[in-house]
Amino acid sequence: MTPVIVAAVVLVAVFIAGMVFLKGIPLGLLLTLASAAAALASGFGFPLRHIVEGMFTYLNIVLICATGVIFLKCMERSGAAASMTKSLVKALYRVPWLLLTVIMLLLLVPGALTGVAVNSVLSMGVLVAPILIGMGVPRVTTAVIIGVGAILSMLVPPTNLLAMSIASGINAPFQGFTVPTLVLSVPLAVITGLVLGLPHIRKTDLDQLLGCIPNEYEDMSPAKAWLPLATVVVIMILIRAFPGRVPDLGTPLTFMIGTFVCLAISGGRLNLVKATTEALSGPMLAVLELLVGVGVFVQIASLTGVRGLLVVSSLSLPSVLAFVAAAVSLILSGGILSPFGASAVFGVPFALFFLGRDQIITISALALLSALSQFSPPTAIAGRFAADICGVDDYSKVMKAAILPIVALALVALAFIVWADPIARVLL
Repeated sequence: MTPVIVAAVVLVAVFIAGMVFLKGIPLGLLLTLASAAAALASGFGFPLRHIVEGMFTYLNIVLICATGVIFLKCMERSGAAASMTKSLVKALYRVPWLLLTVIMLLLLVPGALTGVAVNSVLSMGVLVAPILIGMGVPRVTTAVIIGVGAILSMLVPPTNLLAMSIASGINAPFQGFTVPTLVLSVPLAVITGLVLGLPHIRKTDLDQLLGCIPNEYEDMSPAKAWLPLATVVVIMILIRAFPGRVPDLGTPLTFMIGTFVCLAISGGRLNLVKATTEALSGPMLAVLELLVGVGVFVQIASLTGVRGLLVVSSLSLPSVLAFVAAAVSLILSGGILSPFGASAVFGVPFALFFLGRDQIITISALALLSALSQFSPPTAIAGRFAADICGVDDYSKVMKAAILPIVALALVALAFIVWADPIARVLL
């Protein structure tokens, strides 16, 4: 066997062995160990320099994730998030379809700020789940609605980590993605929420809906509650509206400014150190270490030639089969590798395969396919957390109810790839 084949076989073998026999090992660490073993087996020795370089591949993304989740946790702990939700319920409870639309838009905010779906579930999802259930939506359907909203939030600009990862993998600049990713996320989220939720909604009074919202934090005025999020959004808009005039502070610093605004409006109730510790623990810590591990994997895969092997193999696929292979591999592999791993391992080769089509539209659609893997077992991170906060013990019920929305969204993504050039002429 050639060194490239040896590296690929060892990489897969070590990864599978780790998944089977070392079930508690972090996925990022397992990817790093498998990558190091592949380099050793193919004659490159222990690639310390490449491992260190790989760890910093997604440094900017890691900083965006970390500061974004700290900002969200401070929004939650200061009481701003709950007060925002209450103000919307008071304003819109008489118009259920409009309230449902706003709920879906709220679910998109945390993922848009951090690029991680589970943040949408654990921040806004916790607040809106009782409201949806109180409005008459079944718990399983509520879990699917929240899961889909969280998944689509990963595509909302400015922090589309999946598209960033794929674009970086083919050395394409991450520019021009705002409109396509908005089209592939916001309208689809709203339509999904209305189609799944509206048939179940019954009339409820205001007090009943307000009673569904967690009240562990003190209420604050709507103006104060919306100030941190408004500050972050305004800064981002000004930077993009007046390039050169308004200095580009960077997304991490923008989030930190929003965090300090939360601290200012909390009236001393917010413990910044405790909120930061909570934010960077649990699921978010797993995401950060996974990004580091994926960076090492991409670096070593390039060193050993495995990445090139994947690219050549994908380019040899028949055209029609490539579309099916892209959807199936990205959606199913993300259940094991996570969406970030799936986009790095499979998204990049398929982006190269579809290089004859508009890059921006194609990468945006591949990012959507990668995001849909958040419902795929065995991990199904967003889906399982959504089921948990909705009180659904059997995740298989949520998985079955989510199949139709997943298939529909996958078909939309494939349609964007097929007609990438005409769509680009309209959107770009």
